[in-house]
Amino acid sequence: GVAWVRALALVRFDLDKGQTVEALEPREALSDAERDALSYLSLPDSSAGGAGEEDALYSFQLRLTRRRPTDDSDPSSESALDSVALEEGDQEADTERNAQDSFLVMGHTLFRQAPDHSSPRGFFQKAVVILTDLNCISLPRAMLRLLASPAFRGGSEVLRWAMDDILRWPKPEHGTWDLPFVGSMLTVSLPENFGNNFAAPACIAIESSVAPSLSVFSIPGSREPRMVREWPLVLPNAGPEASLFHEIDICSALRGLGKEFWPIWELLICGSPILVVGRTPAQCSAAVLALLGLTHPLPFVGDYRPYLSMQDPDYELIFRSDPPRQGSLVGVTNSFIAMNCKWPVQLHLGRQKSESSQSSHGMSSSFGAELRPSRHSQLRKSKRVLKLVDGNVALCGASTAIRAYFAESVTGVFLRAFSRYLSPVRVSRDYFSDPFGRPYQLIDLSPESFPLDSDLAMPGVLSLFKKSVGTQRRTHARDLYQRFIRGPTFEVWWDNAVSCARLACLERHRTDMINFTISNLHAAIIKSSPEFPGESCVSVDSPDEVESSGSVTLENDLIMRIQYELEQAQIENDVPLMEHLEVLLREAASCLSPSRPYGGEAIPGTPEFRS
Repeated sequence: GVAWVRALALVRFDLDKGQTVEALEPREALSDAERDALSYLSLPDSSAGGAGEEDALYSFQLRLTRRRPTDDSDPSSESALDSVALEEGDQEADTERNAQDSFLVMGHTLFRQAPDHSSPRGFFQKAVVILTDLNCISLPRAMLRLLASPAFRGGSEVLRWAMDDILRWPKPEHGTWDLPFVGSMLTVSLPENFGNNFAAPACIAIESSVAPSLSVFSIPGSREPRMVREWPLVLPNAGPEASLFHEIDICSALRGLGKEFWPIWELLICGSPILVVGRTPAQCSAAVLALLGLTHPLPFVGDYRPYLSMQDPDYELIFRSDPPRQGSLVGVTNSFIAMNCKWPVQLHLGRQKSESSQSSHGMSSSFGAELRPSRHSQLRKSKRVLKLVDGNVALCGASTAIRAYFAESVTGVFLRAFSRYLSPVRVSRDYFSDPFGRPYQLIDLSPESFPLDSDLAMPGVLSLFKKSVGTQRRTHARDLYQRFIRGPTFEVWWDNAVSCARLACLERHRTDMINFTISNLHAAIIKSSPEFPGESCVSVDSPDEVESSGSVTLENDLIMRIQYELEQAQIENDVPLMEHLEVLLREAASCLSPSRPYGGEAIPGTPEFRS
């Protein structure tokens, strides 16, 4: 199953050695190479991470080596997004093999910088890190706030105490849990579909927290930092329909983009690689995590890195490809990377233009963020959403409204064009009025010719696009759908959607059979026996009279089809359906051939059906 926490780490900056993992719990959780990678990701790679006295909270992904079967790690907890597809040629065989033998976990760090006159650099610089399988940030960040000050003062002893608390937690399952942690109590709620990373990921809402009962440790010769550098979180009720990393406030994380939201949405659903360039790890990681949920309920299919440093072992793997791999979404702060990589799309998150321009919630509403190169979208813009992006509404309400708009009014409407191919259709046999042996099927989709005019005629689909002269509107729509089909997201989403639709076909077929009553059976028998009019059971003088009527084929076919469905129900061990079909089969045998008891040789075997 999914682990609450894989490891806790304490990282410090050493003037002689550089970034160093000072303490780790469990001690054998990481290899030496993984320790090095963690140390570089846990501390900002430049002074942009903060100057003066502050905390910085941000997230990243760390690649871990897959353990042997005898190891305690559980491969089943690894996300389908953990593996990066590598197709770069024979010269990269070793890199490809290493990537396939590894997986990615989320890392969350609280980096603290504070004046320290005892340090040669004049600053205290440490980070406490949580590695977790959970696709959320609210719980790890709450834990970091509780753990940071004690860990910075007590070191490995405090990490061991924290891990002992975590090991006593119940397995992460649906429900509400009180979790003791370093003298505090965290109350968290997990949704029913916890652990499902497809359209409704594992979401956690923190309902309450209790202040630490222990004496807070302090840094010698310094005060507690007064400022926390992080992007605001919103905590709506965690439900099965919540988007990936729904806690990130999309307004502050992507502030200043305005009309760029719509071309970015197009790039994301088509799997176009995007490099997010921020001033700080907190800024770029928040933006990357916010973008992941913009296309909900479509899954994100690809490799996302909220923050990546040049020292990361995967740096060459990600930036060596020309062109970059589809589905790559990477956040960086180093301007050298932005200037030298060959990525066609870069999202630059600029600094505030005016400190005096403040919105109602205390954040500047004037930011210099831009998409490079600028892109023109044929999608219709929502004036209401543009007003929300400008920051004229409280953070929580604006973020929730923007996510709902893109999920329901953009992505949801866009996917309606495929609904005809995901709707159950009954196999047509005009002379049958019963459901037996007539399963529902799906219409085949032809990717090359999609979308047809009938697909674009689905409610609201064409309205997504701007009005154009002549047939240009349909041309723009077809171009976007074709780019979507060629991208990596479509295949994963479509396979899942078709699987769900096939299950719906089976369930609908079962429901039809369960709801098929004896009265319906009598009507079907009468319809299949036009030579013998009657009310309920068909009464005849002798079997020879039935055989001479010429209708025995349809009558026996009905019995054979019920017998076939009964055998299928027995294979599935569907007891309610089995009992219902047995009653119908006895009734059919009694009506069609009263002189022959049910189960005799007169009831034919299972037929082969033609679709």
